Amino acid sequence: MTLYFTLNTPHQWAIVNAKGIESSGVVDTLSELPAAGHRCVAVVPGEQVVTRVEVMPVKNRAKLMAAIPYAIEDSLISSVDDLHFLLLHTGDENRVTFAYVSRQLMTSWLEQIHEAGIKLEAMLPDYFLLPGAKPGSAVITLTDDKRVLVRSGLYQGAVTDLENLPAWLSEQEKETTLLVDDRLAAKLPDEIDQRLIKTEIGGGLSNWLSQQAPDHGAGLLNGKFAQGSKRSLLKQYWPAVAVIVLAGFIKLGSDVGELLWLQKTNTQLEQSIQSLYQELFPGSKLLPGRVRVQTKNKIDRLQNLSAGNDFTYLLVTTARLLKNQQVVVEELDYRQGRLLTVLTLDNFAHLDRIRQRLQSNPSIKVSLKQSGARGNKVQARFEISRAAT
Repeated sequence: MTLYFTLNTPHQWAIVNAKGIESSGVVDTLSELPAAGHRCVAVVPGEQVVTRVEVMPVKNRAKLMAAIPYAIEDSLISSVDDLHFLLLHTGDENRVTFAYVSRQLMTSWLEQIHEAGIKLEAMLPDYFLLPGAKPGSAVITLTDDKRVLVRSGLYQGAVTDLENLPAWLSEQEKETTLLVDDRLAAKLPDEIDQRLIKTEIGGGLSNWLSQQAPDHGAGLLNGKFAQGSKRSLLKQYWPAVAVIVLAGFIKLGSDVGELLWLQKTNTQLEQSIQSLYQELFPGSKLLPGRVRVQTKNKIDRLQNLSAGNDFTYLLVTTARLLKNQQVVVEELDYRQGRLLTVLTLDNFAHLDRIRQRLQSNPSIKVSLKQSGARGNKVQARFEISRAAT
């Protein structure tokens, strides 16, 4: 028998045998789950797991896994080194379906599960539990916590909300058949290009598992996270430990005078970056790591750049549009003429207002790439570039 449980609290759980659901319930902590004697599968929030399809003329699986991160690197805000990738499907015309999720988040999830004494067999994003999926279809339901889950075909999924669902539908192919939960169908626009079939899907774990057992082949536990083993976690941690130890030896061996000078210079640079960044984006967080270094290099040249420079123009234009809008800029990056930013907002209505505000400026092209709930806030990823002239 298999125990499925959600990582979001409260934790829904269901024990499934060959005949269907044997028992189910809800608990407040992972340690309360009836895990003993069962194979265990964790169900994670789909907002955190991105699925994509790209054309890649590579047949060898190992080479394909190595190529995927760098094929999409320019479209990502996070470094590919911070992401965990998994290959889901290879189809006709070199179409490759894959998913990625934050390594840090995977580690955090596995630590929580391990601390609860649970031995994990698989980990799935929640949208892959939606029943009735098949090629050329999209299964859509409204969860009990008012999230809209979408499973496109067998190997793609997404999470949105009621306000943004019409926009998502407008981007789907007309040939797609929509299998929509009864409760959600009445909330859809009157005119939809796709064929719509109303069905009973339900909004929780037990509803989905009672109709169909999911395929664990789309699970997240592969590579360094295979089976969530202690050995896998150790492999993850030892490079970081080695860097810390090496940094310690370097620090001890450095000249004291040079070290003090470097520390003073670094502090001055940090203050300079923070001052300008906070002026452009009041109340936002300072950019971390690689992005901060890149931003520093850009900011250092701002005074010498011409008025036609895309980075300067996009940064200043976006800052003016977001000023006094109660928006927190979490991440910021600039690549090949595109400004990539992650924003935290109060709710989805706030997100809609900000999107409209950005898109109202005719001099820039704004695309909402991803959005989802983060606790009691909403986080969204935008791509901003100069409008075609």
